[in-house]
Amino acid sequence: MIIKLDPENISSRDQIILIALDLFGQRGYSNVSIRQVCTQAKVNVAAVNYHFGSKDKLYIAVADYVSSQLMQHLNADIEAANAVLEDTNNQGAQALEVLLHIVENTVDLLVPDSEESERWARFITRFQLGEAVPDHALLKNPMLHIIAQLIGVIKNNNTDTLENAILAQTIMGQVLIFRVSRVSAMINLNIDGFGQAETEKIKHVIRQNIITILTLG
Repeated sequence: MIIKLDPENISSRDQIILIALDLFGQRGYSNVSIRQVCTQAKVNVAAVNYHFGSKDKLYIAVADYVSSQLMQHLNADIEAANAVLEDTNNQGAQALEVLLHIVENTVDLLVPDSEESERWARFITRFQLGEAVPDHALLKNPMLHIIAQLIGVIKNNNTDTLENAILAQTIMGQVLIFRVSRVSAMINLNIDGFGQAETEKIKHVIRQNIITILTLG
């Protein structure tokens, strides 16, 4: 579930973060000034300096906000994954189910039509395209490392191989394509949007793909 900040009951710091999230996503890091953020957030420049200190630190705060929302949504899955990885028996079937649950929950978060996830997608896509931005947690995406480790358990090999890392990227790419290439996806699928029925079908297909890749590949 996405935790939204209530615009009617919001601190000036959170208001700045939400406005900056939109502006950085729409225009890119280099084309957004502190003054533009302040104008839309209806605060003075001193407020940004007080809460963040600089444009770089404001950008990192926005990335941290998006990252915290993603991690909160997947918190139970992360705990389940860590339990599997710490188990000396390392059951492959259990690891597979945890991995599938992580992916399906990610689909539920990112694929259905949602104004909030669309804002995140714009922000994330900007720096994924190679825009020069400050270093932050979203660039490293800790979930990919967890998934790669689970793949190692499933395939009964070294959890830190390059192949497992590539497989993790490939698996999550199946989800992200429906968010970052949304218009093309709707045209090619001949649909008007991504509701519950479309989301469930996507989860079913991705689930079967993962099982095939990791158990038959």
